[in-house]
Amino acid sequence: MKKQEAVTFNLPAHLDYLPIAASAARHCAILRGFSTEEAGRISLALVEAATNAIELGFNADTDRLRIGLAPTALGLKLRVRSRGIPLETMELPQYDPDKAEDQLDITGLGLLLINSMMDHVSHSILESNEREVAMVKHLPSVPVQDDIDQLLPDNGPSTDLSDSGCEVRAAVADDADSIARLALRSHGDILFSEHIYYPERVRAMIESGEMTSIVAVSGEGALMGHGALVPHSAEAQVEELTYAFVDSRFRAQGCLGKIAAALLADARQRRLKALSAFAVTNHVNSQRALLRMHFSESGLLLATSSPSQAWRKDAKGNPQRIANLLFHRYLREGYGKPLHLPARHAAMIRRIQGNREINAPLAELVAPAPLPPRSFLTTEAEIKEGWGAIFILSYGEDLVQQVAEQVERMRALGLFAIQLLLPLEDPATPTQCVELEAMGFFFCGIGPDDEGNEQLLLQTIHGVDPDYDSIHVHTDFANEIKAYVRSCDPSQAG
Repeated sequence: MKKQEAVTFNLPAHLDYLPIAASAARHCAILRGFSTEEAGRISLALVEAATNAIELGFNADTDRLRIGLAPTALGLKLRVRSRGIPLETMELPQYDPDKAEDQLDITGLGLLLINSMMDHVSHSILESNEREVAMVKHLPSVPVQDDIDQLLPDNGPSTDLSDSGCEVRAAVADDADSIARLALRSHGDILFSEHIYYPERVRAMIESGEMTSIVAVSGEGALMGHGALVPHSAEAQVEELTYAFVDSRFRAQGCLGKIAAALLADARQRRLKALSAFAVTNHVNSQRALLRMHFSESGLLLATSSPSQAWRKDAKGNPQRIANLLFHRYLREGYGKPLHLPARHAAMIRRIQGNREINAPLAELVAPAPLPPRSFLTTEAEIKEGWGAIFILSYGEDLVQQVAEQVERMRALGLFAIQLLLPLEDPATPTQCVELEAMGFFFCGIGPDDEGNEQLLLQTIHGVDPDYDSIHVHTDFANEIKAYVRSCDPSQAG
């Protein structure tokens, strides 16, 4: 299955047609490189998603399922779109292992696979009144291996290579193994998205263009450093600056600055609106680097990074989840519509905007219009990384109910941190923010969505201690954000 090929088809929304979808999913998965066993599981996940779509449909003869199977750089993406009653995932049939053993009842087994076997899952209710379930499965690959005891930060070789020079260029596929090894040497454990530690995945992202990758190399051809821009959606106007690291042997030679300059030039050439970045808060080196690139702090996200053996442990020596400081750099001036700020957070939002020297116009205070019956939102669940996100597209009277259902589902999946993103251009955001905070969400920052529209970020954490005293930030303003987030956190009351 060639990378540029995708399969899309419509089927009548009837169980009799599901073998067609199952066969197509299995065949596409095998062509993409999955084993026969994995292809069968992928096929089963698609069948369960399609079955749920049929059961939640209107049972009309004209009902159709829109199915898409698309190769990605890392594997296969599956989509099922349909029309019907609102998607309430917590009310779908759940797999019961006791029934499976005693009664041969495997109801919900496919849904279990969707939530636990697939690498990325999102549920959406679209403004077209269609429901969509999107699932991504990554191809199996082998992470780069090395002697971890010799590769922890600051323990690498100290050879003086100050005369090696530094040339910056676009990464090529043959750099993949060196990039993965350098990521491991630089951090010693998982701090980035895990893909960067798998040479096959790095190669695929470079070849497909799904990652804009820049490397610095010495005059002798040694890889000195790396940085990348990664979009979160195909048409994104905001991309994430990530996977930035420099070999400890080549410190203080300006490698990272040259890589950043090349990435910024590329972003401007492609007319991106802004760049985002996340800096871990267990040490401040990454924060210093982003500040030198003229990024500004925009928020503090708790427990969003996986535990790292090398960086943070609790009193018993166990690794703990890590908070991230959110940064942005805007590349274009101007906003869309005026913003509607919740009264409680208006002063802090303006402080964040003022710190980055871009202040959006404020809308006049008006009474919010009556809400329609239904809200529209999308969700993402990064099961391996332990976090989820709920994106509010438009508000309705059922917002609290829908959000509560998604939070329950994400917690059932073992997600530690959940972010909620609210559109600040919507006049209903100030009043709806109050309702959502009453559920336990609290302020964590602001920032643009993929299209560059400003959002308010709320968060809730579950099953982890935020441990604010262990969160290290570099600037006075970042400390101000940290203190404000802490003051909003219900767990810190009293």
